[in-house]
Amino acid sequence: MCIRDSDRQITADVKLFYEKITGLINYAFNPVDAYVYFDNFDDAIIRGIETQLTLRPSQQSRIHVAYAHTDISATANVQESFYSIAAPEHSLSILGIWDFANDVTGSVGFYQKSGHKLLARRFLDPLESEPSLRVDARLAKKGKFAGHDQEVALVLQNIFDETQDSRLRNFQGRRFYISYKLDLN
Repeated sequence: MCIRDSDRQITADVKLFYEKITGLINYAFNPVDAYVYFDNFDDAIIRGIETQLTLRPSQQSRIHVAYAHTDISATANVQESFYSIAAPEHSLSILGIWDFANDVTGSVGFYQKSGHKLLARRFLDPLESEPSLRVDARLAKKGKFAGHDQEVALVLQNIFDETQDSRLRNFQGRRFYISYKLDLN
């Protein structure tokens, strides 16, 4: 769906999805022989909705909002299946981008996801990843250098708190850096 007038535009996209996967790998313990074996024991049905909305309040600004809801139903033929709890149920992102005078752009991004269970983990690792919230900001200036496009950017990540970005409990703290890009084409 797209709605336009001379300066403003709204674009929306909605996707419904349904996927059936059979033969997912799980393991079973054989107490007689005291060994663990892996096989294609599990099946899963993944269904949900993804939505995106992009607003252009003016020629110099745009706001992008995305939301996803995911539901996984899994069957276990040997033991408890963890596939049904292996994805965040909710995820949301909001990105605002502004074009200022003199080729300066700025953006603020907000990213949130619900907690979910972890399929692969080390012994004594927590079973569930925490819900996460992340806010990033960027300010950039474009220009020319010897006839080539260049850009200098100031980037702030995880402005309010650290986030966990993987099952290995990798925490990403607050970051600040400056980047420089020179296009030699």
